[in-house]
Amino acid sequence: MQKRIITAIAVLGVIAAMAIHANTVQAANNGQLMFILDASSSMLAKDEGSTMRIDRAKTALKSTLDSLPADTQVGLRVYGSEVPDTDQAAGCQDTVRLNAPKANNVAAIKTSVDAIQAKGWTLMGKSLQEVAGDFTGEGPKSVILLSDGIDTCETPNACEVAKSLQSRGVRVKINTLGLLVDDAARQQLSCIAENSGGTYFDINDLNKLGSTVSALTQREVSLFTLKGVPIAGTLRPEDAPVMLADTNYTDTILFPQERYYAFDLLAKQKVDFTLKTSVRDTPFAQNTYNTRIVADIMRQDTLESLQTYPREEFLKANGDMTPLQIDQDAAYQTTLLAKPTRVVYKVSFYLTDEQGKAALTGAALPFEMKVTTEGGVLPAHKTPSDSKSVSVNSAKDKPVSTLKVVVLAVLGTLIILCLAYVLWRIAKRRRANSVQNSSPLSTVSTKQPAQSNDPDRTPPQQ
Repeated sequence: MQKRIITAIAVLGVIAAMAIHANTVQAANNGQLMFILDASSSMLAKDEGSTMRIDRAKTALKSTLDSLPADTQVGLRVYGSEVPDTDQAAGCQDTVRLNAPKANNVAAIKTSVDAIQAKGWTLMGKSLQEVAGDFTGEGPKSVILLSDGIDTCETPNACEVAKSLQSRGVRVKINTLGLLVDDAARQQLSCIAENSGGTYFDINDLNKLGSTVSALTQREVSLFTLKGVPIAGTLRPEDAPVMLADTNYTDTILFPQERYYAFDLLAKQKVDFTLKTSVRDTPFAQNTYNTRIVADIMRQDTLESLQTYPREEFLKANGDMTPLQIDQDAAYQTTLLAKPTRVVYKVSFYLTDEQGKAALTGAALPFEMKVTTEGGVLPAHKTPSDSKSVSVNSAKDKPVSTLKVVVLAVLGTLIILCLAYVLWRIAKRRRANSVQNSSPLSTVSTKQPAQSNDPDRTPPQQ
């Protein structure tokens, strides 16, 4: 019986650990979105009517929140809402996270939005520094910043902060919206977006603010739904992460860039490579654009090109926030090699206008890709001529999060304590039984013995 109890506890512990691991990985793959709202004193201005800018921004934000799926992990940060603009020292520290990003958060955020009052300074740099710590997990991280002016606090420099978030590996994409801004503010907000892979939106008509915020939010949330194993392509072919066959991978590339990915091929093996990308609700100017994807397979050791597959498509945009969607598949079959070889796949994206000028430079483009092979596969992560293991940048190879380590450690400790308690009770019961069975008092009756009729028996001594 005791063995069955111990076995059951161990099995339950393993199942719980697996569930926690699965939930942690799932949470890590979910994207998170943070809004940053400018509540500086300039947002009290009334433009195009009697409504203040801050109220227009709050209305646009609440309307956008109502359209989000319930499971969207969204949060809110505000600056300039606590300290009046008469106190610069304290005002340049006045940035507050009102709601951490999580699912089913819309009602709480709308309550926070209603309570916001514009009164202080514009501190975008400090807010961007702080928002990096608002995110959790390893999924995509996006910011939508609404502001009506330039940063009025000298340090830190908002544009440099945006750039540092990428260089430090935080990978936070910042989209900015300028509400009736001047040239200096427009330049700063554009710089923030460009340095983080985001997009800048110039809002010259406040009546379009709500639709722009909504379309941008829907675009960002749609990027969170990419399905597959995250992988990070490299700038150098020798550093390319290895992809496994029949596995869907996701990555994000900036216009115009190229990235390398590696996979192994056997001799005379057929390979299909599928590439899918989508751009939704992008603020294209009214123009005709040429989008071009170049996929090039080459040997990793010699960089000899084995096959190049370019694909082009012309797109006609109608103006601001055109609902423009690009879905492309670049797939081909080839039998290339006489012997097993590791190859690299170079993926390049280009977008140009009619004059050939690069468009949306610095904009982030998510995509999915998959390699399918026929005729067998090589051992995972092995080069035919080299037995060294090459890491795949997949979910299982990513650093384990601190929360995951803590949760699993607590769970393991509880399991050990439960097992120890059960073993202690079993041992205690066995000791008690042993003492009871071996004690001489346990077999002696407390009653006086009955007199015997045997004449040879000696009566007990008095």
